Amino acid sequence: MRAKIIFNMNPQLILLISVISCLMVTACQALTDDEVTREWNTFLEKTKKSYKSPVEASRRLAIFKENLQDIENHNALFEQGKVTYKKAVTKFTDLTKEEFSQYINKSKLSQRPKQSKNMFKANPNLTVAGEIDWRNYGAVTYVKDQGQCGSCWSFSATGSMEGQAALVEGRQLVLSEQNLIDCALEEYGNDGCNGGSMDGAFEYVTFYGIDSEEDYPYLEYQYYCRQQGSVFGISSYADVEQDEYTLQLAVAQIGPISVGIDATNELQNYGSGILIDQTCGEQINHGVLVVGYGSEGGNDYWIIKNSWGQNWGEQGYFRLIRGYSACGINLMASYPIV
Repeated sequence: MRAKIIFNMNPQLILLISVISCLMVTACQALTDDEVTREWNTFLEKTKKSYKSPVEASRRLAIFKENLQDIENHNALFEQGKVTYKKAVTKFTDLTKEEFSQYINKSKLSQRPKQSKNMFKANPNLTVAGEIDWRNYGAVTYVKDQGQCGSCWSFSATGSMEGQAALVEGRQLVLSEQNLIDCALEEYGNDGCNGGSMDGAFEYVTFYGIDSEEDYPYLEYQYYCRQQGSVFGISSYADVEQDEYTLQLAVAQIGPISVGIDATNELQNYGSGILIDQTCGEQINHGVLVVGYGSEGGNDYWIIKNSWGQNWGEQGYFRLIRGYSACGINLMASYPIV
């Protein structure tokens, strides 16, 4: 029941409660210069970031300090049981919220009309598991990192194809996002590092197949198409009705499913736990992969594989509240048919 109360509360009210609660705990005291410096040096070492001038470095440090204080304040609320997820320093902690939004919206997930004539139909004879994690069945490869390229759509697409390769064909494949970025272009509604759609990627693969990551490695920028062969192909693809329970059935019966979400500012410094985000809506701007679902502490959640590297979130994953169509997770779901 706690999830319902939190999720339906007015965002401004939650902010007010957070501020009041923060003032009541010592963990929300201002960070010392030594604490900030220590965290900043660790951040620079882990991310290997450098800046073009001392002025820019100073500006980034100021932004980092503000975000770090927000992380400390939020985590104090987590320790009191007032929120369901923790924040952490990530590679995005030196960005303002506006800059992070610009990074997310660079992907521009295509809203092209649906080309697939196939719709997921649940098997009435199968019992739906109360929880499932396809990582435990060898259907999910390692977490990758899209870097500065707005190519989330390609990572989401390869993720669901890798899942079907494992579950249907029994093959452990790591597929090439770069192949899709370079080759599945305008004809399929895609624009390389400037965005695209998972359905567009699937449509391309129905005609040409897709190379492996090893044969066609990731560059983080768009290059010319040089596909030489194919290690995996699909016959078609299917869309999932815009209903969250139907999405659950699809995940349970098919495997990892490609979805689009509204990736708002709360993902910027997400650390762990079940994300209940008051700021996200239905402006779909980021392609990810649902690899399972479960429940914890009375809250149902989705298990989602991201493409921001293994040092972000829960080793590259995050959990999102399930049952409220949070962040538009039910609006753009699809998967390949082998």
